[in-house]
Amino acid sequence: MAKAKAVGVQPLVQLVFGNKNYDGGHAPYTEEGRQGYVNYALAMLDRYGGQVKQVEIWNEYNGGTFVTGPATQDRIFYYTEMLKDVYTAIKAKYPDVQVVGASTVRIPLPYLEKLFQAGALNYMDAVSVHPTAPRPRGWMRRYMPCAR
Repeated sequence: MAKAKAVGVQPLVQLVFGNKNYDGGHAPYTEEGRQGYVNYALAMLDRYGGQVKQVEIWNEYNGGTFVTGPATQDRIFYYTEMLKDVYTAIKAKYPDVQVVGASTVRIPLPYLEKLFQAGALNYMDAVSVHPTAPRPRGWMRRYMPCAR
């Protein structure tokens, strides 16, 4: 973070992964686990708040191995609850920090629609998608020259 600050980079910080002290290290699924995640987010902003203006909530919650434990049974519900808790806490203390949500692997339209229907848009300032693919194809070649 010191190096980023020295060269004028304002990082988008991903607030990721479980903590072994809450919910067994799994993605937060209890009130206590979500509060632990909120505490983590606020502690990071307490330390780097002047430098960090955007945070991304989790990483690719919709798929892959980044979500473990009971939250895998209803990813929409558990992500929305976590997002609501952390967004509310961040905005109360750091109203100018942008909270970036969804943070999906690829562009899963059905998942995003369900997430938005569950109210998640009320708890994010921006939507993030990670349009990864094993090999660049189609629109990625056209609009992401760095992916060639």
